[in-house]
Amino acid sequence: MNTAQVLEIKQFISQTIAHEVTQKTANLSINHNQLESQDFTRKKRKSKLIDIRFVVDLLFSRFYVVLMVGKDVRKGQRPYPKSRATKAGNMIAAFMLIVAMNLLISAVLLLGLYLLKSALNIDLMPGHFSDQLEILKK
Repeated sequence: MNTAQVLEIKQFISQTIAHEVTQKTANLSINHNQLESQDFTRKKRKSKLIDIRFVVDLLFSRFYVVLMVGKDVRKGQRPYPKSRATKAGNMIAAFMLIVAMNLLISAVLLLGLYLLKSALNIDLMPGHFSDQLEILKK
């Protein structure tokens, strides 16, 4: 082998080593970021009393809904002061959300009980309403 070939082989080896080092560094940084994001989501999911996350797929777009209830463990404060209007709006929104959830749970519970009653063929008020009116007229 002549000197030009030796130089070409050395250059090829150094480029290969440099490429391997950059690949390993990139993989390590990707793995590190994935681990950090997994730790972050694990910590946040553990600290919430209620953590509901779901996606609504529509024909034209996709929406995600997140509902979390729990103690606020964030260290930082808001970068701006909260005004009275903001506090009042947050309280009204929280109240409306609680009322809506209560109505939804009540409606589902009543519907379930009605379907169970119907499935078991339980008649709470025998006869029709018109029959009851005929009895009252006499």
